[in-house]
Amino acid sequence: MILLLRGAPGVGKSTAAALAVLQLGGAPRAAVVEVDDLRGDLWHVSAVEGMPDHARHLLAVAQAAGVALALLGAGVGLVIVVDTFSRAGVDAFTRALRRRAGLRTVTLTVGRTEHCERLCATADRHTVTL
Repeated sequence: MILLLRGAPGVGKSTAAALAVLQLGGAPRAAVVEVDDLRGDLWHVSAVEGMPDHARHLLAVAQAAGVALALLGAGVGLVIVVDTFSRAGVDAFTRALRRRAGLRTVTLTVGRTEHCERLCATADRHTVTL
């Protein structure tokens, strides 16, 4: 089974995915694929230089589908794929799967105030002082 975990930045997708994997006992029962990690790897591929960010993101989403299928083929029971997943992203992921696996989607949300606080806290952790 593949679970798409989607939502705005800062709502807790990665945290929820990590907690779910721990609850399920870790590998080989469950695994997490972060689309942002795959997208970051694409910055080092010369074939995508100059490609618009949106197109590069959809390429990473399709790559995530391939990774998820490979993990299922290796015996992982649940693969949680984490991303913001716009409608186009969900469509790209579904096309890449070609109906070869069960797919469920969960969207995480938080209230506006909580979301702002989380984003500010994240920004503070990533601020570099020179």
